[in-house]
Amino acid sequence: MLRRIPLIFHSNIILTLISVAIPFFCSGATYDMTVEESRSFTPFNSTKYRNAVYAGMSLSDDSAFEISSSSSSTNPYNVTYKLKALKTGTYKVTFSIQYKNSNNYVWDNFTHTINVYDVTSINIPSSVSLIVGEKYTFSPIVEDNKATTTLKWNSDNTAIVSTDGPTITAKSIGSAIITCEAHNGVKAVSRVSVSPVLVNSICLNFQDYNLPLFAKLQLKAEVLPSNASNQHIQWSSSNNDVAIVREDGIVIGVKCGYSLISAKAIDSSGVSASCLVKVVEESHDVKFFSISDSGCGKIEIKYDDGYSIRPIPFEGWQIYSITTEDGTALPNDEGWINISNLERGSNYTIIWENISTSASTQLINSKIFCITNRTIRFIEEGFNRLEICDIQGRVIYQGPCQNISLPSSGNFIISIDNKIFKISIP
Repeated sequence: MLRRIPLIFHSNIILTLISVAIPFFCSGATYDMTVEESRSFTPFNSTKYRNAVYAGMSLSDDSAFEISSSSSSTNPYNVTYKLKALKTGTYKVTFSIQYKNSNNYVWDNFTHTINVYDVTSINIPSSVSLIVGEKYTFSPIVEDNKATTTLKWNSDNTAIVSTDGPTITAKSIGSAIITCEAHNGVKAVSRVSVSPVLVNSICLNFQDYNLPLFAKLQLKAEVLPSNASNQHIQWSSSNNDVAIVREDGIVIGVKCGYSLISAKAIDSSGVSASCLVKVVEESHDVKFFSISDSGCGKIEIKYDDGYSIRPIPFEGWQIYSITTEDGTALPNDEGWINISNLERGSNYTIIWENISTSASTQLINSKIFCITNRTIRFIEEGFNRLEICDIQGRVIYQGPCQNISLPSSGNFIISIDNKIFKISIP
C-alpha cells in the first residue's frame, strides 16, 4: 500500500508539507468483476497531469489479479492498467500520480474497491418433456448472481434435440441430455424427453355408403394433424362375411348386409373413424355386343350366391337361345338364366333372333376363365389387370392378367378389369 505521511498541526509545517508531497486521496468507486474477467482503468488521462513525474498502482492482494499496463506514446504517464481477476474476494486498488502544479509537486491518489465473484452453481429444470417440433427456452439461474459469464449449451444427441443457445428444439422421438456450462466449468444438466405428435382426428371420404355386391369402394383417410409423427392407419371390417377391406382402403362387398369399416391410428392416441357400408344386390352392365350391322344387345350380370345372366336385346330382336358347354343354363320366372359351375369357368353362347326377318344370328361365345388345381387360367384374351385378395382383404396378387396359382384353398375375391368374382377353392 502507499505510505501515508502524518499531518502535523502547525500552520507553517502544514503548508510546507502540502507544498512538498502530502498525498491527496480522492474518493473511489466500487466495481464488480467475475473471475477471468478483465477490466481496464485509465486514471491519469486528464491534461491536469501533463507535468506528471510519477504514476503507479498498488493492490491489497497482488495474487488476486493479473496485471498489465500500457502508456501513451506522447505522455508516458497517461497509463492504462488492465486487471484480470483471478480469485473471488474484496480488494482495494490504489492509483497514484505525482505531478507539478505551479512550483509544487502534488500527489493524487484514487482508491477503488473491487468485488470479485464467480459462478458457483447453475439451476435449470432437471427434466423437460416436449413433443416433436416443439421449442423450449431455458432461463438459467446463476449463482453467485453478480457474476457475469457466457453459458455454453450442448446436446448429446442433436438428432433428437438441437440447441441454439438456451433454446432447444425437439427433432425426433427419444431423449437427450442438455448441458449448460459456465466459463469456470460449473455445469447443469437437463434430460429432455421427446414424445410423438399424436393423431387427434381421422376424416374419411365417406361416412356411409351403399356398395353393390362384389363392387369396390375406395375409402381415403385424412390423418390430422398433418405433422402427426405416425400417419399410418389400420383398416378393419366388423363383418368380413359382408365386406372386406384391403390395406389400401379398398372395400369389396362379398355378401348383402352391413359392415362397419374402420380406420384406426396405430399410435397410442386410440383415434379412429368409421364408414357404415351396406352391401346391396345390383345388376351391372358389363359388355355391349354388335349384331352384324343392324342391331345390338347387352348382358346384365346378377351377383348372388350363384351366378346369373340376363341377355336384353335391343328393339327388333329377341332371345333365340342360350346354351352353355355343360348344359346347365336354367331360366327362371324373372328372366334370369342361372349358370352353374361358372366359378370354375363356363363357356356360354347367346343367340338373338331378328324379329323382322326371323334370321338367327350367333352373337357371342364368351369365355371367362377356369381354375384347375388352384391355378387360374385365362380362356379369353383382352383383359389387362388382375387382382386377387383373400376374404380378409390381404392382397395376394396385383398385376397383368396371367395364369397364376393360388397359395391355398379358401375363399378369394378375383377382380379382372371391372369384373369381380368370388370363388371358393376346396
